[in-house]
Amino acid sequence: MAKAPKSTPETGDRVVLRGRGNTGTLSSVNANLWARVDWDDDGPKFCHLHELAKAD
Repeated sequence: MAKAPKSTPETGDRVVLRGRGNTGTLSSVNANLWARVDWDDDGPKFCHLHELAKAD
């Protein structure tokens, strides 16, 4: 299995979508590493945890 990228967020952290710049709050993560994010601009959305990084 691949190693998790640096700055992988945890539930409740402010996050940024890698390569896109969208920001939001990480709501939850399931066992398959799919994350629910409450984006600042859009609504709740699912993406893979490794697509996210902690926001500065």
